[in-house]
Formats: sequence, structure tokens, C-alpha cells
Amino acid sequence: MNSLLTCLATKSLLFAPPDRPFLLASGATSPYYLDCKGVTLDPKSLRLLARVCAERIEQKSWLPMGVGGLTLGADPIAIALSLEGEKRGHPWLPFIVRKETKGRGTHKRVEGNLPVGCDVVVLEDTTTTGGSAMNAVMVLRAEGYQVLGVLTLVDREEGGKERFDKESVPFEALFTLKEVLARSQELH
Repeated sequence: MNSLLTCLATKSLLFAPPDRPFLLASGATSPYYLDCKGVTLDPKSLRLLARVCAERIEQKSWLPMGVGGLTLGADPIAIALSLEGEKRGHPWLPFIVRKETKGRGTHKRVEGNLPVGCDVVVLEDTTTTGGSAMNAVMVLRAEGYQVLGVLTLVDREEGGKERFDKESVPFEALFTLKEVLARSQELH
């Protein structure tokens, strides 16, 4: 876990100039931005992330058939986690929830080889208010899937957990933004 936290602090945490804060997906602004693609698109870090996510899913005793979430943040995590799951004897199929229904061909909103009605875990790289992951949860439920919970890499602690609690969706964060910031300070 400490190695993954260090990866986040060194590869994903960005600081904005005081006069130009980052605009977040929630619409809020922040002096900090977590671009988790610095971890999820780095092979060594992604392998470590997949191992830590698999351990957390096992600790929670979740038995999903599918792992995935809203594209794009969850996509590399889902693929890596499915490969890690295979090594551990878990049949975790990766899936992708599109932001919009596909406008041609199959018109699918959920891509993957999941049987309808199976249990899934929704993945997210960074959770602020929980809007993106909750969107994925609602799409999956509407399509007939059973959502066991949401697993995020980093919780910014800006209302996401409370949103999931209100909707009775179990929520797990590997780290908080405070922990990433603290590790960054330790390293500098």
C-alpha cells in the first residue's frame, strides 16, 4: 500500500498556480489535481494497483463477476484487475460503461461479456462528489446488474462517500487526498 501511495504522490498529484486553480468534474475548483493516469497508464504502477485492488475486494468478501466503471478513468484499472483476478482464480470480467448510449451498431451503454444480472464492482480513479461512479451505478442497475460496491483509488472527501451511503451503495477508497498530500510532503 505504501508503494502505491508513493506512486500517487509522485506520478499523479499536481499543484496549480495560486491564480489558476484546477476545475474538477464536479464543477468545483481546487489547488490540487489527481491525474491518476500517471499511475493507471504506467505498467509497473498499474500492476501494483491491480494487486492492491484485488486484495481489497477479497478483504470485503465481494464476489463480483465483473469489474469496471465509467470510461475513461476506470478502463485501465478494470483490464489490469481482471488479469490479476485471473491469476488469483477469480473470474472478474472487465466492462466499460459508456458516457452515452452508442449511437450506432449495438447501441450499448455497457460494453463487455457480462451476463445480465451478474454481480459487479464499480471502479473509479478519483472520487470527488461521486457523480461519475453513481452514474455508472445507475446505468448498471438499469441494465439489470447487481452492484456490490464502488472501489476508488483516491477519495477527495468532498461528498462522494455520503452520496453512496444515501443510495445504500458500499464505498471503499484505497486512499484519501489527505493521505496523498501527506506522502507528497514526506517526500519533499
